[in-house]
Amino acid sequence: MMKATWYLTIPAASHEDNEPVCVTCSDAAETMEIERVESLYEAVALSERGPVRIDVSLIETPHAGQKVLVHGGVALGIVAEND
Repeated sequence: MMKATWYLTIPAASHEDNEPVCVTCSDAAETMEIERVESLYEAVALSERGPVRIDVSLIETPHAGQKVLVHGGVALGIVAEND
């Protein structure tokens, strides 16, 4: 999984398995696969909880099947195939 410098592994009561969390809000980044793009700004992606609507305005040329790193409902980056 792609990690940025603002994501650290921090043990916290709300995160049982020491997953990477945002140091500002403790919301975990999650890798999701885009199921369908609905506009230049929105897509439906598959998360562990099922399909969710995400903002894709920060990534270039989103397309179905692409894996993205999502934080707070916003796709922050594209996950490389080997990550």
